[in-house]
Amino acid sequence: MVAAFRRPVAVLTLLVCCLGGPAAAELAAHGGPVRAVAADRSGRVALSGGFDYNVILWDLANREPLRQFVGHDAAVNAVAIRPGAHQGLSLGDDGVLILWDLDGGEELRRLEAHRGKAVALALAPDGRRALTGGWDRTIRLWDLDAEQPLRATWQIEFNVNCLAVSPDGGIAAAGDHDGGITIRRIADGVVLGQLLGHDFAVNGLAFSPDGSTLASASIDQSVRLWDVATRRETGHLEGHESPVLSLAISADGRHLASGDAAGFVNFWDLAGRRLLWQAAAHDGAVWGLGFAAEGEILLSAGSDEVLRLWSADDGMEIDRAPGNGRMARAGTGAGAEADENRRGAELFRKCQVCHTVTADGGNRAGPTLYRVFGRRAGSVPGYPYSAALRDSDIVWTRETVAELFAIGPENLTPGSKMPLQRLPSEADRDILIDYLVRITGAPGDE
Repeated sequence: MVAAFRRPVAVLTLLVCCLGGPAAAELAAHGGPVRAVAADRSGRVALSGGFDYNVILWDLANREPLRQFVGHDAAVNAVAIRPGAHQGLSLGDDGVLILWDLDGGEELRRLEAHRGKAVALALAPDGRRALTGGWDRTIRLWDLDAEQPLRATWQIEFNVNCLAVSPDGGIAAAGDHDGGITIRRIADGVVLGQLLGHDFAVNGLAFSPDGSTLASASIDQSVRLWDVATRRETGHLEGHESPVLSLAISADGRHLASGDAAGFVNFWDLAGRRLLWQAAAHDGAVWGLGFAAEGEILLSAGSDEVLRLWSADDGMEIDRAPGNGRMARAGTGAGAEADENRRGAELFRKCQVCHTVTADGGNRAGPTLYRVFGRRAGSVPGYPYSAALRDSDIVWTRETVAELFAIGPENLTPGSKMPLQRLPSEADRDILIDYLVRITGAPGDE
């Protein structure tokens, strides 16, 4: 349950919503904390990356997942959308940077970017150059269209937590684990200065659209504003009571959003340095923020496994688009049976990104679940199973599916490609399995 409230500076308004399931505006398909989100300015699509190793493309108008991208071997920490190219980028704990075709779903380039955990990604305005940063204490510059994409490697003293590129593409800012911010000229890598003021690690950076101001977010619970030309602090935004983990500035430069470890999003008037509203956005940390629709919509990504959409005008959560809700139509019974159908559909929403359930659905990122009960694991023709499933003697029954969601695929089928997700509630597991039995068809059914 998420208690949501909006707090204009002068008035505190508490709105507690008891929905008995996911909120209408939730974008739920990840099987773990959502670590990053990026949207195009049109507000049509967004890209998210999660702890479940997955990257998902979303249709924001219908609040539905369009496509899942499977290629990382560890948590995905950063994502970006290349302007005008129908391509996306993802960076993960495996140190890999992947360039994706957002239309076709193919992996276009796979770059071994860092040795181990990589968390920082920033695109230059031209969409061709990208910067990545990792806990190997390096920043790397890439030309995504070149045959030899790696252009430069810059060594720094501490782990890199976040990166930002100025609107003119000339300057890079890097926030590190020790609380420092380094300003560097991209053309030759020359360090132009250090911004010192945070007491602990810097987790988020964003330039204003005119490039004159840099905003930073830190574990020290503060958001600070810096004059890029003079390297001096010009503002200190106070309003968080826990570490600030994420940051975004709207395309028009009017607003700044910041998210913290307690699940709150603060929304600021950047020019006036005023807190406009605050929302209890997630049940847990807010790992990512991004603006869409020219700043009219704010997206937040949380450790509660969902993304949410917020109106920049008033901080109210945006409801699902009218007429949407294909999963809600699955229940046809009455009373308790209808409620269980709805709950089963909600629980299955994460699964449907990877799996179809009909005879003509075919395979997606995961094999079809059509007639899954009674089938031996790893046996669907044409699907590229991992050896762990291909050689398994598991038969999918109510009991084995329940065990899968109780202990997680990493324990039931270690070494498989299945996303890391569990369903701790026995009642929810029973509802989901009942729902799967109904929609996947029993052996011999036509």
